[in-house]
Amino acid sequence: PRVVLVVTKIYLLTSSLSPTRLEHWIRQRAREGGINKVSSLHMVSALRDWGLKNLVDNIVDLAGPRGNVWAVGAQNAGKSTLINSIGKYAGGKITHLTEAPVPGTTLGIVRVEGSFVVLRFLLVSICMLICTAV
Repeated sequence: PRVVLVVTKIYLLTSSLSPTRLEHWIRQRAREGGINKVSSLHMVSALRDWGLKNLVDNIVDLAGPRGNVWAVGAQNAGKSTLINSIGKYAGGKITHLTEAPVPGTTLGIVRVEGSFVVLRFLLVSICMLICTAV
């Protein structure tokens, strides 16, 4: 599996924060958590469509035409909002996932079909995407 770290809700960050320092901090925390090999890191805002094009392009490249993508992250990290935005961006067929301030709202496996790639998202209650080729 290839690990793609995705920092969501970047619109909440202060403009004085250095993106380079933040990336270094995120990669360091990932290593401390046992993730030693990170394929890429993306900082996105699903609500404002920041960074989505690069993220989707990277996911499609890593997962291949029939790969699986698993979204794993803390509750209320923005996984459902991110998946909804990716579905709209990729022109996929997706039932709109519930977005709520209450933890544990979205549970289970959700299938997102795009014109170039089939993505399957596992929602587990920062966001991490793990891409695997089938």
